[in-house]
Amino acid sequence: MHIEVIRGEVAVRGWDRDEVKVSGWLDARMEEFVFEVRGNETEIEVKLPHRLNDWGSGSSDLHVFVPRNSNVEVGGVSTDIDVADIQAGIRAHSVSGEVDVSNVAKRINLSSVSGDVTLEDADGRISARTVSGDLEARDVKGRGSYDSVSGSISIQTSGEELDLETVSGNIEATLQQVKELVGNTVSGDIEISGDLQSGGNIDLESVSGTVELALDDDTDARFDIETGSGGRIRNRLTNDQPKVSKYSRDSMLRFVMGDGSGEVVISTASGRVVLDSSN
Repeated sequence: MHIEVIRGEVAVRGWDRDEVKVSGWLDARMEEFVFEVRGNETEIEVKLPHRLNDWGSGSSDLHVFVPRNSNVEVGGVSTDIDVADIQAGIRAHSVSGEVDVSNVAKRINLSSVSGDVTLEDADGRISARTVSGDLEARDVKGRGSYDSVSGSISIQTSGEELDLETVSGNIEATLQQVKELVGNTVSGDIEISGDLQSGGNIDLESVSGTVELALDDDTDARFDIETGSGGRIRNRLTNDQPKVSKYSRDSMLRFVMGDGSGEVVISTASGRVVLDSSN
């Protein structure tokens, strides 16, 4: 199913009926409303004139009900998108609007340039991106990739694999039994808390931001922490203390917790690294 609304709002809801229903208001500048069904494919589109002189006048407000097991793609430009109860995959993208998605499964692909992206109660292969908007995900499972340039990233997940990347925004994540975590930022801060699976890996990197990692006291992992001459390490997780190079003033901390089956690697050029207990 493909839904395109250039400006305004569109809400998509999955239901148990084997039919599609559309209600709401159409853009006053609309050129054509498309509602076509071809076999298992449905297309809904509000077409505007190619040359729209008065962009700020008018908008659509659509409510679309689709079978719960549909695969849905919905997009727009200055469009707020709200999707819920879709279990066979969702792709939602907007340029300046917000994207709000909940209770979805399978392949999940969300993006906005300047709007916020919010995801809740999701299970599957997740990809969420924004440039200047914020990303927030709650109660998510599966594999997740979250990218932002200047917006912040906030995640609560029991997903096994997680990839977090931002340039100047902050990263905050609460994890349950993570297996693979990669986190990168340039000038933003990284704050991670939770537990690591036996044999799991965490790799965090920052240029000038602070990296804070809080783990369970019974974590099984080898730790390899390094900072450049402008950084420093504070360890509240164990009694091990960092070593500071006499000449370069670089800091280094290596130690093992439990059976050492996992691995935690953290590096920063001029930022701080703080290790703490999440218990």
